[in-house]
Amino acid sequence: MLCQNSGCDRAETCLRYRCLLDLTDEPVSVRVLSPRRYPHGEAACDYYCTTEKIRIAWGIKHIFNGLPYESARNIKSELLSHFGRTKYYRFFREEVPLLPADQKATRAIFRRNGVESEPAYTRFSEAFDW
Repeated sequence: MLCQNSGCDRAETCLRYRCLLDLTDEPVSVRVLSPRRYPHGEAACDYYCTTEKIRIAWGIKHIFNGLPYESARNIKSELLSHFGRTKYYRFFREEVPLLPADQKATRAIFRRNGVESEPAYTRFSEAFDW
């Protein structure tokens, strides 16, 4: 969904507005935010998306490499409990990335189990946070 609110104070750093400006003649139709949803006065916009990219991690196949067996077992159990079996294995197979919040939760689980090293993800990439 894109935004046409050129009068917004944060329009120049809003991904929804910037994407609208960069449209080519190719799209036949686009979804646009209703002007009734624009914030009034000093209210923050619920639809604002920053143009800054986030660092996302992919793959946890090697996350336990080099860890003591007991720590790895406890960490895996906590990861399965926190994310659920489906999401855990989707991370494992690199079907979905670990967003910054997921990385933070994983790091916290490592710390709770006495592991100070950073989790070893397969790879990293950058993306916009829609």
